[in-house]
Amino acid sequence: MQYPSLGNIYMWKSGAWVKNSGDINPTDGVWIYTNKDLYIQEKYDENQVSDITKLELERGWNLLSLPLNLAISQDVFKNEKAVWKYSGGQWSKYKHGFSGESSYPDIGVIGTGEGFWVLSETEKTIDLDETSELQNFESNESMENFLLSMVRYNRNFRYNSPHNYYYDEGFVYSEMEVDSSDSAGDNSEKVSDITTTNTQEELVDEADIVKHDGNKIFYLPNGRYENKILVTTFSEILSGNNEAITEIETEQKPDELYLVNDKLIAIYPTNNYYWNSWCYVDYSIWSETSRVEVYDVSDIENIVKTEDFNISGNIVDTRVTGGKLFVVSRFMPSIEIEYEKEVVECEEKEECYYYYLQDDNGTYYEINYDKYTEVSADLIAKINDKPLYSNETLFAPKKIDQSPFITSITSFQIEDFSKMETISAVGGSETLYASTEAIYIVSSDYPRYWNWRNYDERIAIYKFGISNELSYNGKTFLDGRILNQFSLSEYDEVLRVATTKVRSWWSGGDTDNIVSSIVEKNGTLEIVGEISGLGKEGETIRGVRFLGDKGYIVTFRQTDPLYVVDFSNPEKPVLGENPLEIDGYSTYFHPVNSDLILSLGVNADSDGTETGYQIQLFNVSDFNNPTLVDKVLLPETQDEYRWKYYSEAVHNHKAFTYRNSDNLFAVSLQEHIEEEMTDEQKIEYLAQNYTNINDLNISEVEEWKEKYAFEISQGIEFYVENHYLDYGYYYYPMALTDIYFPSYHYQNTLNFYSVDTNESYINIYNSIDGGKSAYYNGYDYQRSVIFSTGEEEKTDWGLYILGGKFYLEEIIK
Repeated sequence: MQYPSLGNIYMWKSGAWVKNSGDINPTDGVWIYTNKDLYIQEKYDENQVSDITKLELERGWNLLSLPLNLAISQDVFKNEKAVWKYSGGQWSKYKHGFSGESSYPDIGVIGTGEGFWVLSETEKTIDLDETSELQNFESNESMENFLLSMVRYNRNFRYNSPHNYYYDEGFVYSEMEVDSSDSAGDNSEKVSDITTTNTQEELVDEADIVKHDGNKIFYLPNGRYENKILVTTFSEILSGNNEAITEIETEQKPDELYLVNDKLIAIYPTNNYYWNSWCYVDYSIWSETSRVEVYDVSDIENIVKTEDFNISGNIVDTRVTGGKLFVVSRFMPSIEIEYEKEVVECEEKEECYYYYLQDDNGTYYEINYDKYTEVSADLIAKINDKPLYSNETLFAPKKIDQSPFITSITSFQIEDFSKMETISAVGGSETLYASTEAIYIVSSDYPRYWNWRNYDERIAIYKFGISNELSYNGKTFLDGRILNQFSLSEYDEVLRVATTKVRSWWSGGDTDNIVSSIVEKNGTLEIVGEISGLGKEGETIRGVRFLGDKGYIVTFRQTDPLYVVDFSNPEKPVLGENPLEIDGYSTYFHPVNSDLILSLGVNADSDGTETGYQIQLFNVSDFNNPTLVDKVLLPETQDEYRWKYYSEAVHNHKAFTYRNSDNLFAVSLQEHIEEEMTDEQKIEYLAQNYTNINDLNISEVEEWKEKYAFEISQGIEFYVENHYLDYGYYYYPMALTDIYFPSYHYQNTLNFYSVDTNESYINIYNSIDGGKSAYYNGYDYQRSVIFSTGEEEKTDWGLYILGGKFYLEEIIK
């Protein structure tokens, strides 16, 4: 580097000071003596700096610094004789193994741009890549010190901020009173050959909004404020009763359900009743708690809650396999702080009101965000007020510069929920894939956009063993991003992963699609095979499924190349010679047999304009030459306005229903139609989107229309959530005439098909008319069940579950 006229620069080389000479490398620490305050920034090629992963230590004292974009725990140097850091005009030291008193603070974190001294007894190399390896702690004290350092470095602060706006302090999401019906009816009849939740892997169940055991049906209502689980039976539905015969009152609306051996498990990913704080400068951290409830439903006339678990943080995902429930939760440790308040004087009261805050005494003040006091630390996630992890079960890297989340996997024995265990790791979690042997957690926060200049992305994959006791088995990094859980699959102890690398437009905007083979070796995950270059320029992965030793990958920009990859030798995966190019793209693949694969996806013209949905049948018996053998459009007539149609099954595999015995399947479709709502539809719309209005009727609505009053009759108030004003989020009552009603509805149908495996053909059968929805906002969920009745002469039935309503019709083949 060039030495400006700022004073003297000293480096420590081979046990001696070097003054104002020599090159300064990214890992060199320097002493600068100057008579004025300075800010110095040295520019390096970030691509080159990111490759610097080692610190070279000489015997004796070493003056060092870290490469760019890196912060590590002091514990990296726990085997060295002494470590000192000088930062902010203050010395600090590493106190590992130090039993005496010291006036110097603990180092905690060594960050980018901070020089530090290390006294080493031998020459050695410290591999900074190894700082990302996860390991547990020697003691709970060392664990908490690490978490405290991580929270401080990432400024994960909670701050209770007052607001100057109308706020109903007593408001929480309402808990509705629900009356159970007097009789559960005759629930003894069972049906046969019935479909269940469509899952990615056999023997690994996934939670859903509808669950049944072939007799009893448990499902969630459509409204976001309807805090209950509804119950009916197949025999009731077959008799013409489409209403719930009983219901379970809950404090909140569950998100998803499991049903295992007469035990109904309700999953509540978060339990945020209200905003308890808002931080203007640092992280806004909610008071989050998730919950798992268990009910004994052996007698639906006498349903009993048997278990209730409150877990710190939010639930990312869940699975059931091997008689165990696995809950993956994510917790953000934090520190509660108080900022200093500085009193202000205003000439005009209005000026103070709009620009400053006010305490209980009427004094106006502003916050000094540069000065604060730590009040308390929330570092340990809990389950029913007991610690979720300890130093032996929490695994953490020595890197500090990552999203400060803690991901935990908690397993429960379903036959005895008191038998539970947890393993945790410091790191984010967004996507979960589970086999019967392991859970893999994918995080893009390690760190996000790790090469920000080129907008390169990187993911971390963590493996946890689940077949016996929970264990941490290793991790690996991959460049790029994944599509969803189907981007991963384990087969014969080999994990296959499909990723897409997307570069920023200023770096060329190119893409690269990659499939990788990963195996567990010596406590880490090692990439043993890889194929890159799938797709044309600018194409990204839109659909992927690994089945057996084959992988099926679709990329798309204008056309849909279907690639087949043979993983029979995972160290040398082979790409099929002739990918199949067709218009549109597939989003979901479903196996029919060893030769045929069904796909759902989006239809498009040759220019890439999306026109609707399509169901395709592929012959993949020759992996070098996959062929399209049949195709069905959904709807049959399509145009360039694909936005008019929505099929949940195309985007959510749980909404797709397939019966293996006769290859019968169902796909729903919603068509957008411009049309004014009727009064009845407006009532339904309100009931799904606002609180406290479950007993509305048309006469009341007409009365309110005439009055056009801000205060609504009978004391009912509509609370509009997340309505933004200058001073934050709040809730307020509004008149019925102030509410916007969409001027459209959706026509709903459930269509039935089957695959003729002899002729490689898709048969089209009848459909169920689900009527009109007054709106679609993500809560109007769609599910379906295919089943049979009768002994000698069987009748096939399709059950369409549309937003908690049932439509039953015989399937005519």
